[in-house]
Amino acid sequence: MKLRICLPLVVLLVLNLAGCALSPPSATPAAISAIDDDNQIVLSVLQQIQRVINASPEDQRRELTNAQQVFQRDKSTRTRLQLAVLLAQPSLTGNDDVRALALLEPLRNHANTSLRGLVTLVVEQANERQRLGRKAKTLEDQLDELKAMERSLIERSTPAKK
Repeated sequence: MKLRICLPLVVLLVLNLAGCALSPPSATPAAISAIDDDNQIVLSVLQQIQRVINASPEDQRRELTNAQQVFQRDKSTRTRLQLAVLLAQPSLTGNDDVRALALLEPLRNHANTSLRGLVTLVVEQANERQRLGRKAKTLEDQLDELKAMERSLIERSTPAKK
């Protein structure tokens, strides 16, 4: 009889202890704060770029100049990302993919996934635009060569007038 009462209690105690052992370790408040800060950075950059894309060219130039001045004073992750994303926008006057990539390089291996995700997206888009630009330049050079050959053939086929 005593075994019947004790056995369920022992099983219950073992299950409670096992449940405690299986619970995932909780994140430290500092880690949670860092993740929240990075998420706020991403959110503010996305809001800024949405506002700038819809602005007039003059306002876009002003925003870019302002971001450059702020970055010169404060080289934080937030200001670095804001300037890089602005520079990487193809529709923005003053677009500079090379400079944007240089600004984003230190952020590429950032631990936070939302920040790393935005950086990776902007880097991949800038790299793709550069690749397409090189391809367009190659095609343009080939077209110029074909035009030169065509002119040469036309000159050869027309008899010289005396």
